[in-house]
Amino acid sequence: KFLLVMAPVLQLPFLDGDPVIPEKHALLRTLGLPQSWSLGPTADPTSQELGDAGSLVDSLRVAFLHPDELDFLHEDEGHRTISSADRGTSAAAGQGTSAEVGQGTSAAAGDGTSAAAGEAGGAPDPAEAPAPAKLDRQGRWQHFAPWNRRKALFAARQICIKHGLSDMLRQVDAEIAEFCSAANKVSPGVVNADIQGAGLTLEKYCVRSGVALGPVFVGQHSDSDRGFYASDDMNPGSPIVSVPPAVLVTCRRALLDPGFAGVAEKLIDDGEGVLQLYLIFCRARQRQGVQLSLDLDFLLSTSPDSYTCLITWPAPAVAALGQPHVAQVVATKHAELEALGARARAAGWPGDLPLAHEDLVWAKAFTDSRAFSVEVPVEAELQGRGLPERVLCVVPVADMMNHAMEAQCTIPTFNREQNCFQLVTQAAIPKGAQVYLNYGTLQTWELLCYYGFCPHNNICDTLTFDITPEDPAKLVELTASGLPTEHSLRRGGPGDGLPPRLLPAVQICVEGQGIDAISVLSSVVQSLLPEPLDPSVMTETWWHGPMGRLVREFRDSQCTLVARSLDRLSKLSTEPEAKRRKLSVATEPAGS
Repeated sequence: KFLLVMAPVLQLPFLDGDPVIPEKHALLRTLGLPQSWSLGPTADPTSQELGDAGSLVDSLRVAFLHPDELDFLHEDEGHRTISSADRGTSAAAGQGTSAEVGQGTSAAAGDGTSAAAGEAGGAPDPAEAPAPAKLDRQGRWQHFAPWNRRKALFAARQICIKHGLSDMLRQVDAEIAEFCSAANKVSPGVVNADIQGAGLTLEKYCVRSGVALGPVFVGQHSDSDRGFYASDDMNPGSPIVSVPPAVLVTCRRALLDPGFAGVAEKLIDDGEGVLQLYLIFCRARQRQGVQLSLDLDFLLSTSPDSYTCLITWPAPAVAALGQPHVAQVVATKHAELEALGARARAAGWPGDLPLAHEDLVWAKAFTDSRAFSVEVPVEAELQGRGLPERVLCVVPVADMMNHAMEAQCTIPTFNREQNCFQLVTQAAIPKGAQVYLNYGTLQTWELLCYYGFCPHNNICDTLTFDITPEDPAKLVELTASGLPTEHSLRRGGPGDGLPPRLLPAVQICVEGQGIDAISVLSSVVQSLLPEPLDPSVMTETWWHGPMGRLVREFRDSQCTLVARSLDRLSKLSTEPEAKRRKLSVATEPAGS
């Protein structure tokens, strides 16, 4: 739920237990954004009448900030004190037209419209202040990854629909269209790639199983995998696929299968493991010629026998990625699968069915890359057992959606009114464009691990390291200064990924040692490069196929991330000491 309704006031959603609520409140005040809105006249002096789509979206972006992202605000102009004159200038700029709002150009009041104004703490020079409000909002959020904006836009759309704010809904829809424009590109040369399984075409399967498809078809382009494409123009709010609960494959479904219920009952505390074992069970029975239910038969007949997730890779290929922590994650997954197999045999796994490690790997790759976590009402036969509604679901047909950061569809949900699993658009989609789903804010190694692909310039990429000093006194000083010992390099941060509080923290660690902080930090960053590649891997068969290509793409992405940070450090090393010190001003303790 995005908002708490306190009629006639709408309150921002701050989640219980969020450790950075005070910082978010402070950031809202600094940016001149409201913490609540009124739908009409109100006596509440802290509320602002809701009339600006930009303010609504920007306030929601603050509310949805991940705690880690606040670390990247300390060098941002938005964290500096803004005078009333600044707010007046920005507020005046914010009176944009509806068309401007639609292009992401409206400004919420007050965030400091120039670097000069931010540093001087006074009103900006009119000659230097940007005339269009567009620069105001874009500058405010330029250091943040787009998933934050996407979540805020989709939340704002639901608010407008719930409260009948039709004019603002048009503004939000226009801004969503601008955000999703990269996903909405229409590529020529898309060919129909309809799938068939269990003797049925996709269309016939949907009719027989009760799955409802929107105006989409399965297509494939030379530059992309098979996916859904719009066969007609679609408006926001259009269902792409609606799947009845009887078709969903879950661990609870396994409990209702007489042939597998005995095993499922003993292992039901591990819902994901039960689902994986059930998929292995059904595939083995299908290969024995046993008649399965229609949806399971079609699902297994149209699913690949192999995947490109990291868990399917040979150990030398995983090691070639050059990131030991990734190799450790994969090794742990293999150990967990071995333990799952042992528990399944102890629980009475059918003796006539195979349960080899490769079967477990296949099932793990299947659920990692194709399953959804959704709250689904517990079946009537299982009521009263205390089973959770949130469950991992394999959803025939819906599992063909591909990933994009600017995806037009919202997260999958179970529509209780219509009693079905649904994927729904939140943006208008033109005929011929691919329809995307956002898999989440995953780093490249995570996308490789779970889905088996390596995106280009993934803005979610992060490299984390620790700089805890050996001297206890310096650790106390870091704590007193509000400086963390764990830091991250990321594409989405200021300075191409250099956290603003990193350099001040290193300066404390090396103080009194006659060592240059930037040189030390450069060495630390350099150590984050992928480990050297063993030349012998280039003689391996896998090196010359898809795995080798993915290894090279992954290593390039990590090298680029480190190189950007090293470039930033190189520029800092040529700046005067006074210029560097501005990085630590925001982090000095009170009274220092």
